Amino acid sequence: MTLRAKANDRSVVLWLFLFVFALCCKMPLNACDAGDFVYEEFGLRCQNIGIMIKNLQAALKMNMPNSVQMRANISNEWVSFYLSHGEEPPASFTKVLPEIWKETMTFAGQKITDLVFERTHPDEADEVCIVFDMLALEKNMSSAHEAMNSWKSESQKEVGESVASVTKWLGQNLNAYIEVSGVVAKNYPAYESRRANFINSIKMEWQEVLKASGDVQEVLAKFTTSRLVNKILLEYNRFKIMLFYR
Repeated sequence: MTLRAKANDRSVVLWLFLFVFALCCKMPLNACDAGDFVYEEFGLRCQNIGIMIKNLQAALKMNMPNSVQMRANISNEWVSFYLSHGEEPPASFTKVLPEIWKETMTFAGQKITDLVFERTHPDEADEVCIVFDMLALEKNMSSAHEAMNSWKSESQKEVGESVASVTKWLGQNLNAYIEVSGVVAKNYPAYESRRANFINSIKMEWQEVLKASGDVQEVLAKFTTSRLVNKILLEYNRFKIMLFYR
């Protein structure tokens, strides 16, 4: 097969996937019937999808020639999964609201699309692997939700205006973030690195405020506080989506 033919085959696979996924997102799908749902089979399917994603990540990093077929396989499996389970959670997921389920499924589909189209580095697909980790075993989601409860509590506290109060808020929220991300990211070295970079960026930027004094500190704190608080809240919302948390 020529390089041109391979490129054409790849384009067909990718565009077909994008078209079908976009169509599925717009279709009024029904959740699977409670009587037909077997959690063990569902969990095994989620584990297999996670494995397929990880295999494709590795293939893309090494530029393996079979990555085209692997793209087609994960595309087919994802569309089949989406059609099977619709826009509402299966009956056993009583703690997951339909709107949360739909939001996370859309997030997962976008991450898979990015991986298949190579729009982002393959490591970015770790986040969709985490989504399927949550679905594969009930205890995974329960542990993550327990950690998220603490973060939710901390994130809703008043930040305050003084340097001392902001320092306290940032510290408590970073601790909560470390707990949550530690639960879900321990099997993903690249995500562990991203986690460490996020923590260091917050600490280093706020350290500049703490090192300043007088009027300089007051002005610097004013502009830095909103930026860091927003960064943490954006990360909180990212984890809410990944972990099916309300």
